[in-house]
Amino acid sequence: VSEQISQLVTLQLDVAKNDYERASTEYSQARRNGIVFVLIITLLFAGLCFWIIQDVQHAVHSTSLFAAQIAEGRLNQRSPNARHDEVGSILKSLVSMQESLHKTVHSIAHSAQIVFGTSQELHSGASQVSNVIELQNQTSSMLATSVQQLAVSVEQISDNAAEVSQATQEALAASGTSARIIQETHH
Repeated sequence: VSEQISQLVTLQLDVAKNDYERASTEYSQARRNGIVFVLIITLLFAGLCFWIIQDVQHAVHSTSLFAAQIAEGRLNQRSPNARHDEVGSILKSLVSMQESLHKTVHSIAHSAQIVFGTSQELHSGASQVSNVIELQNQTSSMLATSVQQLAVSVEQISDNAAEVSQATQEALAASGTSARIIQETHH
């Protein structure tokens, strides 16, 4: 009996030892699998984070370039594809601003053309007025010269009339003397 008990104890010890080794092996494998699983999840999470960061950086960079083009006055540039997040919202606002600036610049250019045309017309009108004033000045100068010549002519006529009047008086006096002499000779 003691030998059988001893064999039974040995058997139980062997079974316990095998169970322990099997459990220890299973624990090591489970621990290794757990570590591999955590590493794979960590790598996937890191890759996902990297992809998200790259995507956001690309969106921010393209939006920044688009804003810089608007700031430089290039209002005909196409916008990057709009996203459905905060960057997309900013991009939509930039596109709206670009369209508004484009309309404003177009309106200012149109107004500038109108102002240019009006200034050309004003310049032409001012040139015509200047020409008319120059013609009036020339006419006034010619009229002043004519009046001056007329005044000189009137003065000469007046001088000549005085000379003619004196010559007439002398002629009358001479003819009066001649008529007396003739009458005295006839009488």
